[in-house]
Amino acid sequence: MKAVLQVALLHRVRSSRGIELIRHRHAVASAALDSLRDKAAPSLIESHISLEEGNFFHVDLSCSTIIYVNSLALANETLLRLAEKLSNELPRGALVATLKALESPGLAHESSVYLQMTFGSVPTRVLLYIRTGRSRATLLRKLKARALCSLGRAPA
Repeated sequence: MKAVLQVALLHRVRSSRGIELIRHRHAVASAALDSLRDKAAPSLIESHISLEEGNFFHVDLSCSTIIYVNSLALANETLLRLAEKLSNELPRGALVATLKALESPGLAHESSVYLQMTFGSVPTRVLLYIRTGRSRATLLRKLKARALCSLGRAPA
């Protein structure tokens, strides 16, 4: 959740929100936030930063514009579910940064950058995706409409 704190402190954002599944990692991040509150203006910290212990599959991401997922430990099935969730919930133009590739018609790979992480001694490749207007649900609706039209029936 270090990225959440850095973004909130270094950039003009309305809010910076972190969601951590592992209780210990959430506790460490919360302690870091408490330390920042002691050293900075508490109102600035309080109004911009939210750290939550939870599962990102149970969180509404529809107002998010930048998402970072440390996806190194995620299984392929989880990555597919995540890509579908991001494609269906994020607004068009949202940026997704991840450490593993995501595959979804609603996410277009924009570029990759190499960043130094707190783990490892060499920079790590971070893949950047843009949320496009085409999610799997949208494609399925279009395919269904085409199929109905080819049968001479109007889509509902």
